[in-house]
Amino acid sequence: MIGRDKLAELLLPLLGSGGADGIEAVVISFDGGLTRFANNTIHQNVATENAEISFRVDKGGRIGVAGTNDLTADGLRSCLDGALQIADLLPPTPDWPGLPDPQAVEPLDTFDDSLAALDPAGRADRVKEAIAVASGAGQVTAGALKTGITEVAVFNSKGVQQYQPLTAASLTIVTQDGDGSGYSSDASRRLEDIDMRSSAEKASRKAASSKNPRGLEPGTYDVLLEEEAVAGAVEWLNYIGFGSRSFEEQTSFLVDRQNEQIAGRQISICDDGRHKGTMPMPFDFEGMPKRRVALIEKGVAGGPVHCTLSAVRAGAAGTGHALPPEEMSEGALPLNLVIDAGPDDPAGMLKHLERGILVTRFHYINGYLDTRNAMLTGLTRDGTFWVENGEIQYPLKQLRFTQNFLQAFSNVSALGSARSTITSWWGDLGAILAPSMVIRGFNITGMTG
Repeated sequence: MIGRDKLAELLLPLLGSGGADGIEAVVISFDGGLTRFANNTIHQNVATENAEISFRVDKGGRIGVAGTNDLTADGLRSCLDGALQIADLLPPTPDWPGLPDPQAVEPLDTFDDSLAALDPAGRADRVKEAIAVASGAGQVTAGALKTGITEVAVFNSKGVQQYQPLTAASLTIVTQDGDGSGYSSDASRRLEDIDMRSSAEKASRKAASSKNPRGLEPGTYDVLLEEEAVAGAVEWLNYIGFGSRSFEEQTSFLVDRQNEQIAGRQISICDDGRHKGTMPMPFDFEGMPKRRVALIEKGVAGGPVHCTLSAVRAGAAGTGHALPPEEMSEGALPLNLVIDAGPDDPAGMLKHLERGILVTRFHYINGYLDTRNAMLTGLTRDGTFWVENGEIQYPLKQLRFTQNFLQAFSNVSALGSARSTITSWWGDLGAILAPSMVIRGFNITGMTG
């Protein structure tokens, strides 16, 4: 770990550099490793130690950004000079409000000593548990266990000084049994929350049950989406609809629908950077406190989230959702998504399907078909089953869906009372907390061979 004091010592003296109206430094460092396994064998251990520092400078509204992983005094000075030079070449940013002033951030414990101390041998011991489950069942398994420490710091010339150490562990398992496959995952900021054996057993059961899959004709079917599938869909809804850029560009499904009923009353989705089920993080990449934002509340459209600049442009209050400087063109985006649970026992969710499909997860989702109507397409994977009278009858080949998810979320007939933490493309900086759900009238539009 670098530590708050060392980062302050390196960066604070640079924030007073002349020639700029404001200077901001954002640090994201990682020290950890990844243990990969395949064919019931650990085949790779990757160790990573890196720190990325981004400077954002304001020169009369002209914004320059540059980054480096050279933490020497000369390296940091050179990077800052580069950001200043870039600012000189750019036109002013419309509506630029300046860098934000400091705001109080309530402390949040996001660090687990046991996870931080885990070494490659410790990861290997845990991976062996998953391998033992698969090999004991005559199956082969593959996946990865990633653990490490991330440090996030934000300092600016107006007095913002935020620092947060984070630990994170994430696990993925894909188990193969002949032509059947099963999947499971887990993620947490605490090592004790990662249950290797339980995850491996789930993937093993799915794989064993998925052998000799049958085809299914396209049509409209009732579906039970497990947590991974729900999170995969919401990940794309987030990108195309809940952020400030899609709203500003009028491509979001929230545009012109504020305070309107766009989904069923069972559906509430918020972003909450302090929720322990979302790999929490208390401030954004401007050092502003993350505020809970209702994106859909009992089916009613809310949101979107904002950073300092997008809030000014929208005439709204900032919500603490700025991305790192090098990604500022994406606007603000939620990273800690929470989907409300429902009243239904997850163990009994199948009973809500008279005739329908159980979906473990989606992959190859594309959300650009019709963003204003939240239209997604993609494939099922690693455990898709035909269900009759609440019982699994046989496995299905991979299916393609093409579905308006506002419509899908208007047809939810059962919502699980338990939720799982699912990682997303933003990695250790957040996650999606999702329940399972039964949806009536889901559109299956094709099938793989």
